[in-house]
Amino acid sequence: MGNSLTGAPGLSVCSCVLTAVILAGCGDRDRIGAGGRETGGTAATASALDAVLARGKLIAGVRRDSPPFGFQDADGNLWGFDVDLARAVAGRLKVGLELVPVTASTRLEKLKSGAVDMLAASCTITRAREEEVDFSVPYFADKQAFLVKADSPVAGYLDLAGKTVGAVEGSTAMENVRIVQPDAKVAGFRDYGEAFAALKDGRVDAVASDSIILLGLISGDKAGYRIVGRFGYEPYGIAVRQDDSRWRDRINGILMDMWEEGALQRLYESWFGERGKFPAEIDFSMTTYPKGRR
Repeated sequence: MGNSLTGAPGLSVCSCVLTAVILAGCGDRDRIGAGGRETGGTAATASALDAVLARGKLIAGVRRDSPPFGFQDADGNLWGFDVDLARAVAGRLKVGLELVPVTASTRLEKLKSGAVDMLAASCTITRAREEEVDFSVPYFADKQAFLVKADSPVAGYLDLAGKTVGAVEGSTAMENVRIVQPDAKVAGFRDYGEAFAALKDGRVDAVASDSIILLGLISGDKAGYRIVGRFGYEPYGIAVRQDDSRWRDRINGILMDMWEEGALQRLYESWFGERGKFPAEIDFSMTTYPKGRR
């Protein structure tokens, strides 16, 4: 630059000004898309992680109808495995925690709209959902199954042909029942409380969901019901907005640290262990990445 400026000052200065104008114009075109909407700059690179740290609070979407992962007590307090997981993430970020109740049918929209920073909401990772949001590494995995009354003749999906199966709208069970038993009628419900009430009243012959969720539904009356016909694979992940790799990677790091330190296993034990609130057989192992160096 020094040589060109001294060799031909008039041409060099004009060239520099013209270049600056062109580059500025290119920058504007990068930022402004169709309809004058910003598509780049800080708006495109901002991460939910920055917002969480700036406000000093993590806003997490959790379930209140999905015991033991998220449920509400008589005083309106939210409890559950996912609630404790969200609390652990907030603790490791050294921020406060605000819990926002979501349902299977509203959770993705709540996340995409910015109402919550992340979902810890018994959300199965699927390829279809990954077209809308991004997921952490799996932190839990289960199979789906059917909840029936103790005296029901149903032993699995083959016995559900011509029968009515209840499932929560927005859940993977809605489509999975149709796959494994296309001759069953699927009835959609807003939440698990409604689906379970329909089973009690005889309006449906079975309720389909992940087996641990079904176990949570009958925790007060195990003798009156059976869980049958386990099938499929349901890996749970923490969901974040799409293309926010900084936020997703920080959550992944927290989850992997928790696994390597044994904190996640202790959380499993407190909820699903022999002396836990919802004893169950959990067969899950997290694959962690080496910390390494660049």
